[in-house]
Amino acid sequence: MTLCTDWDYGFSRRPEQWSKDKTRQSPIDIDTANLQEGEDRRLTFDYREADVKLLLKSPKLELKPMTEGAWGAISVDGKNWTLDSVHAHAPGEHSVNGDLYPGEVHFVHKPQGDESKEPPLLVVGAFLAYQEDSLVLPFEKYLKNGAGYKYKSGELELHPGHPFDPYQILPKKPSAYYAYKGSLTTPPCDERVEFLLLKNPVLVTPDSLRGFDEWFPGGTNRPIQPRFQRPVFLHK
Repeated sequence: MTLCTDWDYGFSRRPEQWSKDKTRQSPIDIDTANLQEGEDRRLTFDYREADVKLLLKSPKLELKPMTEGAWGAISVDGKNWTLDSVHAHAPGEHSVNGDLYPGEVHFVHKPQGDESKEPPLLVVGAFLAYQEDSLVLPFEKYLKNGAGYKYKSGELELHPGHPFDPYQILPKKPSAYYAYKGSLTTPPCDERVEFLLLKNPVLVTPDSLRGFDEWFPGGTNRPIQPRFQRPVFLHK
């Protein structure tokens, strides 16, 4: 079975070709010596465990709830954002002071009540750091233990048969975060995204990302993009 799409991380359709003449692209380097102090902007998580489906359309692996909205939401400044999907990159995409983490998970949210075709997106990013005897990410387990699947238009849909809890891949203290205006990190690279990157990483076992090397040789991270004059805020 061949899974294909109209872009990839390889030479023929490499990331350098994904966007041109855009000034708000992601990911960027987080220079901790060049941050602005963020205002009191409370980030509240209200996630729920729910059944999950796994979508694989190379080179992207994505988790979505079986029922839309079933994973709950987050609140930022009193505005609610529904968790729409979760996906991971290995190595990580955003760097901190020039250094990449082994991986990065993106929680993609849509504004509640917005029925537009291309609504603004709020992406919470969680950095992944290695530590023995810690969390094992669910992605590889879901691929190995899928109870059923569908294949349509180059996309494989797996049904693992057991629920997913978004809290399991959040850091223990998710209150501090970096915030900036950016874009999707995969085509079409739309500049309608705000990133909230959690400062404290999630500790995972080295085996958690080993499968990504097998499924996506060469990595699934877009190169760092120019920051230009965009401010990056630290919210504590």
